[in-house]
Formats: sequence, structure tokens, C-alpha cells
Amino acid sequence: MYPLQVRFFRNALDNDDQLRQRVAFALHEILVVSGLKVTQPSQMAPYLNMLLDDAFGNFRKILQDLTLNPAMGRYLDMVNNDARSPRRTSPRTRTTPARSCSSSPSA
Repeated sequence: MYPLQVRFFRNALDNDDQLRQRVAFALHEILVVSGLKVTQPSQMAPYLNMLLDDAFGNFRKILQDLTLNPAMGRYLDMVNNDARSPRRTSPRTRTTPARSCSSSPSA
């Protein structure tokens, strides 16, 4: 991961589009994909490029691209996750029987 980090910061310091680089860095601080779970630079590079491409886009587009990014899927352990067999980390829904709200007149 170190060479990827060096390249990211070198681009932020040396490139002509300083504002785009800084906005991408700010988005990287907000929309986190950890290098502890995504350990391959080949998986992290498309995520960083997506942030650079969407730096001046609208927030809905950023969230859509982030949701569909493979690095986010890896970070959230969504690999091989099937809707029919949810993982233990997924929230469970409890259904409670509906209670009758009718009240009887009291004497």
C-alpha cells in the first residue's frame, strides 16, 4: 500500500489540479475504505480514482459509485454474500404481532 499512498500524495502536491486533489482527499477521509481490509493496491487504486473523478460531482453520484466500487464491497465483507443467507453481522428484523387498539368503554 505504501507506493500507492506515496503516489496519491505526490499527485496532490505536484499536479495542477490542486483543488480536485484536496476534495478527493477530503472525500477519502469521509467515505472510508480501510487499508487493513483492502490490502491490495490494485483494489484500492480504482477507489481513489473514483474519488478523483467524482470530486466535483453531486453527492448522489458519489454514493452510487462508492456503493458499486469493489473496494467498498471488500471493506464491508459483501463478497459472496447472498440475500437468502444473511451473514451474522447483518441486522435482523423482529416482527411483533399487531396488538388490537380497540378500547372498550369503562364504567
